[in-house]
Amino acid sequence: MFKNKTRTINKGAVIYVSFEKHDDKDTVKKAIRFLLNRRIFPDKNSKINISAKEYKAEFLIIPNFTLSARFRKGQQRISFENTLNKDDARSLFTIFVKTLKEKHPFKVVSGGFGENMIIEQHLKGPYTYTLNI
Repeated sequence: MFKNKTRTINKGAVIYVSFEKHDDKDTVKKAIRFLLNRRIFPDKNSKINISAKEYKAEFLIIPNFTLSARFRKGQQRISFENTLNKDDARSLFTIFVKTLKEKHPFKVVSGGFGENMIIEQHLKGPYTYTLNI
């Protein structure tokens, strides 16, 4: 469905999404509330003081199951034992993107779940966050 399509945003955020075994639809709702309501964008004085709606942020949502990987001392391979199974993760990712598009008045685009992607980012500022819900 998404193969060989380029998706771009202007000012906003690239969101890498991964779901773990304990995640469900409530997790998705909490994550979206966080993204839309927390002041995670810089104001004109570069102070982190503006919500996504105020900033008119655009979102590029990238599915990335490897974020759930764990490295354990003494092991040579990473573990994906906490990662949600592919079918349930795909379902939650679809709900995440659909709900964000419904609730956010600005551009929301996504990468294809389970697809190999070439991702090019140009970042402005030192703003990188990790959200675990």
